[in-house]
Amino acid sequence: MTGTQYKAERIGNVKGLGEIFCLCAPLNNQIETFREVGILAPYLVLPEEVVAIRLAEASNLGTRTSMTPLSVQGENTILYRGSPWMSSPEMARVAVRAHAESRYPQMQREFYEAVKEKAKEQECLEPEDRIAFRLSQKGNFQLTPEMPDTRFILGPRAEEYFKTKGHSSIKLYDLNSDSAKEVDVNYLWFNGSQCGSALSCRNGDLGRLSRAFGVLRPGKASAKNFRASLKIKS
Repeated sequence: MTGTQYKAERIGNVKGLGEIFCLCAPLNNQIETFREVGILAPYLVLPEEVVAIRLAEASNLGTRTSMTPLSVQGENTILYRGSPWMSSPEMARVAVRAHAESRYPQMQREFYEAVKEKAKEQECLEPEDRIAFRLSQKGNFQLTPEMPDTRFILGPRAEEYFKTKGHSSIKLYDLNSDSAKEVDVNYLWFNGSQCGSALSCRNGDLGRLSRAFGVLRPGKASAKNFRASLKIKS
């Protein structure tokens, strides 16, 4: 199927974000359809945007996000605001194909090292203002609102989100790679708040019908207001 055979559902407008659209489809079809609506790359919401959507009571459903876990053997997972697989439908097909073959899409180890360097450079910044963040723990663990990990993922309204949704903690499911030479580059799933708001780095369903939200931001400000950057500066 092409993007034109899918139709994104408009679910409302969230102040400070824009018009919110929802679509259940494989990743490449979601991107094709969101592009037709006018949504810009990387097309899918970041977790902090999901927080805004839920606090505005536009939707509490789970969604794919454009936050990217990077995992190599023997290292803590790094989370990155943005996704190489969500830059175009063609790149999305690379990830879709990998998941269809029951594996994670991979890139060279150098990509992990470049993002790791960026994470180190930004340690002087507040977690909410960073592009890349090395998780404080390896393996599955519980996130609490004051943790830097939580603040990076959920953004400046993390504490408000925990209080509003009645969460004392949120489970994060880590991505564990068995390769030291290549990096597994996946996506972050954000479970619905009614199901505990769990975050998973290891879902392998990008080729299946699954939900994602996209934001159509107003005017030329859309690209400027989007904090994710796919450029890693040296």
